[in-house]
Amino acid sequence: DERVENEIEILLRDGVQITLVCTKRGGDVQVEKNGNLSIYRIPVSKFIYKSSAVALELPFYFQFWYRRLYALLKESKFDAIHLHDLPLVKVCARLARKYNLPLISDYHENRPEIMKMYSHVRTFPGKWLISVNRWLKYQSKYIQSNLFASRRRQTKLAASFTNLVRRLLGQDGGRGRRNTTSVFEDNR
Repeated sequence: DERVENEIEILLRDGVQITLVCTKRGGDVQVEKNGNLSIYRIPVSKFIYKSSAVALELPFYFQFWYRRLYALLKESKFDAIHLHDLPLVKVCARLARKYNLPLISDYHENRPEIMKMYSHVRTFPGKWLISVNRWLKYQSKYIQSNLFASRRRQTKLAASFTNLVRRLLGQDGGRGRRNTTSVFEDNR
Protein backbone atom coordinates (compact mmCIF):
# COMPACT_ATOMS: atom_id res chain seq x y z
CA ASP A 1 0.00 0.00 0.00
CA GLU A 2 1.47 3.33 -1.07
CA ARG A 3 0.25 5.12 2.05
CA VAL A 4 2.10 2.69 4.30
CA GLU A 5 5.22 2.99 2.14
CA ASN A 6 5.10 6.79 2.41
CA GLU A 7 4.76 6.67 6.22
CA ILE A 8 7.65 4.22 6.46
CA GLU A 9 9.83 6.37 4.19
CA ILE A 10 9.21 9.50 6.29
CA LEU A 11 9.91 7.71 9.57
CA LEU A 12 13.05 5.98 8.24
CA ARG A 13 14.42 9.35 7.13
CA ASP A 14 14.03 10.47 10.74
CA GLY A 15 16.00 7.46 11.95
CA VAL A 16 13.03 5.57 13.40
CA GLN A 17 13.34 1.79 13.52
CA ILE A 18 10.21 0.17 12.07
CA THR A 19 8.80 -3.32 12.26
CA LEU A 20 6.15 -3.99 9.63
CA VAL A 21 3.94 -7.02 10.13
CA CYS A 22 1.96 -8.18 7.12
CA THR A 23 0.34 -11.31 5.75
CA LYS A 24 1.42 -13.78 3.11
CA ARG A 25 -0.10 -16.92 1.68
CA GLY A 26 1.25 -20.18 3.14
CA GLY A 27 4.76 -21.25 4.03
CA ASP A 28 6.84 -20.13 6.99
CA VAL A 29 7.28 -16.73 8.61
CA GLN A 30 9.66 -14.65 6.51
CA VAL A 31 11.74 -11.90 8.06
CA GLU A 32 13.46 -9.27 5.93
CA LYS A 33 15.78 -6.71 7.46
CA ASN A 34 17.05 -3.66 5.65
CA GLY A 35 18.66 -1.02 7.85
CA ASN A 36 16.05 0.29 10.29
CA LEU A 37 13.23 -1.62 8.58
CA SER A 38 12.24 -5.17 9.56
CA ILE A 39 9.38 -6.87 7.70
CA TYR A 40 7.66 -9.90 9.21
CA ARG A 41 5.52 -11.74 6.66
CA ILE A 42 3.14 -13.99 8.59
CA PRO A 43 1.62 -16.94 6.70
CA VAL A 44 -2.16 -16.95 6.90
CA SER A 45 -4.27 -19.95 5.90
CA LYS A 46 -7.27 -19.45 3.64
CA PHE A 47 -9.51 -20.30 6.63
CA ILE A 48 -7.99 -17.62 8.89
CA TYR A 49 -7.96 -15.09 6.05
CA LYS A 50 -11.66 -15.63 5.33
CA SER A 51 -12.56 -15.73 9.04
CA SER A 52 -11.77 -12.00 9.33
CA ALA A 53 -15.27 -11.25 8.01
CA VAL A 54 -16.88 -13.23 10.84
CA ALA A 55 -14.33 -12.36 13.53
CA LEU A 56 -16.96 -10.62 15.66
CA GLU A 57 -19.04 -13.81 15.75
CA LEU A 58 -16.26 -16.45 15.64
CA PRO A 59 -12.99 -15.20 17.14
CA PHE A 60 -10.50 -17.44 15.27
CA TYR A 61 -9.05 -14.42 13.49
CA PHE A 62 -8.54 -12.48 16.74
CA GLN A 63 -6.94 -15.48 18.45
CA PHE A 64 -4.60 -16.15 15.52
CA TRP A 65 -3.32 -12.55 15.43
CA TYR A 66 -3.14 -12.15 19.19
CA ARG A 67 -0.73 -15.12 19.43
CA ARG A 68 1.43 -13.87 16.52
CA LEU A 69 1.64 -10.24 17.64
CA TYR A 70 2.05 -11.15 21.33
CA ALA A 71 5.09 -13.29 20.43
CA LEU A 72 6.63 -10.42 18.47
CA LEU A 73 5.99 -7.83 21.20
CA LYS A 74 7.37 -10.20 23.82
CA GLU A 75 10.67 -10.68 21.98
CA SER A 76 11.33 -7.02 21.09
CA LYS A 77 10.81 -3.61 22.68
CA PHE A 78 8.44 -1.25 20.91
CA ASP A 79 7.42 2.34 21.61
CA ALA A 80 4.09 2.28 19.78
CA ILE A 81 1.73 0.14 17.73
CA HIS A 82 0.43 1.64 14.50
CA LEU A 83 -2.45 -0.22 12.88
CA HIS A 84 -4.19 0.00 9.50
CA ASP A 85 -6.67 -2.89 9.75
CA LEU A 86 -10.02 -2.42 11.53
CA PRO A 87 -10.54 -6.08 12.48
CA LEU A 88 -7.26 -6.07 14.41
CA VAL A 89 -7.92 -2.97 16.50
CA LYS A 90 -9.37 -5.11 19.31
CA VAL A 91 -6.24 -7.31 19.37
CA CYS A 92 -3.86 -4.35 19.16
CA ALA A 93 -5.76 -2.39 21.82
CA ARG A 94 -5.45 -5.36 24.17
CA LEU A 95 -1.72 -5.70 23.46
CA ALA A 96 -1.18 -1.94 23.77
CA ARG A 97 -2.76 -2.03 27.25
CA LYS A 98 -0.75 -5.11 28.23
CA TYR A 99 2.56 -3.49 27.20
CA ASN A 100 1.56 0.09 28.12
CA LEU A 101 2.08 1.30 24.53
CA PRO A 102 0.26 4.00 22.60
CA LEU A 103 -1.94 2.66 19.80
CA ILE A 104 -2.26 4.65 16.59
CA SER A 105 -5.12 3.48 14.36
CA ASP A 106 -5.12 4.74 10.79
CA TYR A 107 -7.76 2.92 8.75
CA HIS A 108 -7.55 3.16 5.00
CA GLU A 109 -11.23 2.51 4.41
CA ASN A 110 -14.63 2.52 6.03
CA ARG A 111 -14.79 -1.26 6.28
CA PRO A 112 -18.44 -1.58 7.39
CA GLU A 113 -19.58 0.49 4.40
CA ILE A 114 -17.41 -1.50 2.00
CA MET A 115 -18.73 -4.76 3.46
CA LYS A 116 -22.22 -3.78 2.31
CA MET A 117 -20.98 -4.17 -1.28
CA TYR A 118 -19.52 -7.68 -0.81
CA SER A 119 -21.71 -10.36 -2.36
CA HIS A 120 -20.82 -12.84 0.42
CA VAL A 121 -22.31 -10.41 2.97
CA ARG A 122 -25.53 -10.01 0.99
CA THR A 123 -26.16 -13.72 0.32
CA PHE A 124 -26.64 -16.85 2.46
CA PRO A 125 -24.82 -17.81 4.68
CA GLY A 126 -22.88 -14.51 4.88
CA LYS A 127 -26.04 -12.47 5.29
CA TRP A 128 -26.87 -14.60 8.33
CA LEU A 129 -23.31 -14.74 9.77
CA ILE A 130 -21.94 -11.25 9.10
CA SER A 131 -23.60 -8.25 10.72
CA VAL A 132 -22.57 -4.95 9.15
CA ASN A 133 -24.28 -3.20 12.09
CA ARG A 134 -22.02 -5.06 14.53
CA TRP A 135 -18.99 -3.94 12.49
CA LEU A 136 -20.25 -0.35 12.64
CA LYS A 137 -20.56 -0.58 16.44
CA TYR A 138 -17.14 -2.25 16.68
CA GLN A 139 -15.61 0.51 14.55
CA SER A 140 -17.18 3.34 16.54
CA LYS A 141 -16.09 1.71 19.81
CA TYR A 142 -12.43 2.04 18.80
CA ILE A 143 -12.53 5.27 16.81
CA GLN A 144 -12.79 8.59 18.60
CA SER A 145 -13.87 10.36 15.45
CA ASN A 146 -15.04 8.85 12.19
CA LEU A 147 -12.80 10.87 9.92
CA PHE A 148 -12.20 9.44 6.48
CA ALA A 149 -9.85 11.85 4.79
CA SER A 150 -9.97 12.98 1.21
CA ARG A 151 -6.81 12.51 -0.83
CA ARG A 152 -5.99 16.21 -0.47
CA ARG A 153 -6.09 15.97 3.33
CA GLN A 154 -4.05 12.75 3.53
CA THR A 155 -0.78 14.69 3.28
CA LYS A 156 -1.76 16.79 6.30
CA LEU A 157 -2.80 13.66 8.19
CA ALA A 158 0.46 11.91 7.30
CA ALA A 159 2.39 14.92 8.64
CA SER A 160 0.25 14.87 11.80
CA PHE A 161 0.91 11.16 12.21
CA THR A 162 4.65 11.69 11.78
CA ASN A 163 4.63 14.48 14.37
CA LEU A 164 2.62 12.29 16.75
CA VAL A 165 5.11 9.43 16.40
CA ARG A 166 8.01 11.85 16.91
CA ARG A 167 6.37 13.16 20.10
CA LEU A 168 5.71 9.64 21.36
CA LEU A 169 9.28 8.60 20.69
CA GLY A 170 10.60 11.79 22.27
CA GLN A 171 8.63 11.04 25.44
CA ASP A 172 10.57 7.87 26.13
CA GLY A 173 10.65 8.65 29.83
CA GLY A 174 14.05 7.03 30.21
CA ARG A 175 12.72 3.54 29.54
CA GLY A 176 15.75 2.87 27.36
CA ARG A 177 13.69 1.76 24.42
CA ARG A 178 14.94 2.12 20.92
CA ASN A 179 13.06 4.27 18.44
CA THR A 180 10.68 1.60 17.25
CA THR A 181 7.26 1.57 15.71
CA SER A 182 5.19 -1.47 14.88
CA VAL A 183 3.02 -1.13 11.81
CA PHE A 184 0.48 -3.75 10.74
CA GLU A 185 -0.80 -3.94 7.21
CA ASP A 186 -3.16 -6.67 6.07
CA ASN A 187 -2.07 -7.52 2.51
CA ARG A 188 -5.23 -8.86 0.91
